[in-house]
Amino acid sequence: MSSNTYKVAITERYVRAPSDYKISTQPAPQLTSDTEVEVSVHAASLNPIDYKRAEGMIAIPLPEPFPLKLGYDVSGTVTKIGSAVTRFTVGQAVYGRVDSRYAGTIGEIVVTSESSLSLKPDNISHAEAASVP
Repeated sequence: MSSNTYKVAITERYVRAPSDYKISTQPAPQLTSDTEVEVSVHAASLNPIDYKRAEGMIAIPLPEPFPLKLGYDVSGTVTKIGSAVTRFTVGQAVYGRVDSRYAGTIGEIVVTSESSLSLKPDNISHAEAASVP
């Protein structure tokens, strides 16, 4: 992965099955606010909201442009922080549910707001943590 691109699960049209999702190389998300955090993803979960978005069930009340990046729940390691982030440091294990504008946790990295994350407890795995939100 170069620092300018990353791999993420997407759909380029409305589809019926997760087997129709694609792994695509996309421009890497960047910190755009000093309260944002970049996370290297270790685990993510696929939830009903993801397949409903991919099927177009959300499009009537909330239209979105394609490609749709999939995933809201994540667990991973902090790799970058904005200048105003106070709760985390680079290298810490975190988990959380990202806001819809940051969707795309089923990928290599995700950028999200500091408020969307919590420290991952040491006694659970990243896979377990990603299933909590």
